[in-house]
Amino acid sequence: MAALGPALKNLYGQVGIMFGKFHAGEEEGTRTGEHIPVASVSFLPVRAAIRRRDTQFLHATPDLAAALAVADDDGRDVAHPLRLDGDPHMGEALPPPCEAVGLLKDRVGEPFTTRLLSDRRGSRAWKIEGPRGAVALKANNPDDSTTRDKAAEMAQEDDHLARLTDAGALSPGYRVAAGVWEGGRWLAVRWVDGVPVWRAFAPARGPEGDRHSVRPWLRGVARTWAERLARMHTVGWTHADVQPTNTLITSVGTAEVIDYALACGPDNRPRLPYRGALTHTTAPEIAEAILSTTTDTHVQAEPPADIWGLGASLFWCWTGHRPVPYEDDTPREDKLKSIAKAATLPIDDVRPWAFPEFERLIRASLAPAPKDRPSACDLTALLIS
Repeated sequence: MAALGPALKNLYGQVGIMFGKFHAGEEEGTRTGEHIPVASVSFLPVRAAIRRRDTQFLHATPDLAAALAVADDDGRDVAHPLRLDGDPHMGEALPPPCEAVGLLKDRVGEPFTTRLLSDRRGSRAWKIEGPRGAVALKANNPDDSTTRDKAAEMAQEDDHLARLTDAGALSPGYRVAAGVWEGGRWLAVRWVDGVPVWRAFAPARGPEGDRHSVRPWLRGVARTWAERLARMHTVGWTHADVQPTNTLITSVGTAEVIDYALACGPDNRPRLPYRGALTHTTAPEIAEAILSTTTDTHVQAEPPADIWGLGASLFWCWTGHRPVPYEDDTPREDKLKSIAKAATLPIDDVRPWAFPEFERLIRASLAPAPKDRPSACDLTALLIS
């Protein structure tokens, strides 16, 4: 199955788009060693790219070739569940709850558009945009019985947003509206124009990322990420789900934290038990607590766990390697056991290029003992100085 994507790309990707990038004053050469004139300004060229015919197509994937040879096309749209942001047909297939749209259209104005962004793990998200602005709308998927109760989780996030706003950790305009619909619950928040950290860090993950413009950009991302967490920590809250997909990087290089459903507050109000979030960015103390308690026991996450999540996310997105090594198909319990040991990969061995200051920040954030990690305020001050 790993070869299916490249194979289909070769079958159907006859014409594509090629992007380049040139930086003002930078000397570069072609793959054949020819000199490229120095650019007077930085620019991004875009041109059509036509794939060269591969006479040995599928030669390297004989199992896939054999499967395709006997396959019967039944006409199903197999790409439908994989569509992401930008496909208008996806929004038509799964429209947002009409109860939510009826309230939100007055905010965004008419005419408005709806676009389905994701449909996974029991919840769906749309972008609703009109002449007066845009909002992000989430709703549970009532037909998905394989995941935890997303309707209850959305109600919990709505409660968290209200309390975080009252405490001054979130701006009053972030939460837009929330309510019930025939299938469960929905929640709308301010639209954040940004891309997930993994995608934003792509230029920095290779040797070509070692440029003067990239270093301050990385510092700025880390600093603003720590600032967002510090606002929560200073009022007694922990985000508890710090990971690359829950932070968006804006066009000016600032981090915006989203998704507060699993956050842990300073009191003992009734809530859904917290049992960790994305395994790869789970802190060792959280992993150990999950392993040593029953599945219905709430594990209270504290700010140092967010700092580990921040360090793990920066490590992962910059080096391309998860900080704690294990195979993808390893059972979650065994992954947590590895994480609980807090034995991370040496960053010197996997970094794409040397950046001592950034590496020290990551190492400090991944200290095994929670008390040895810097606070979010400490990180912010360090990155400002």
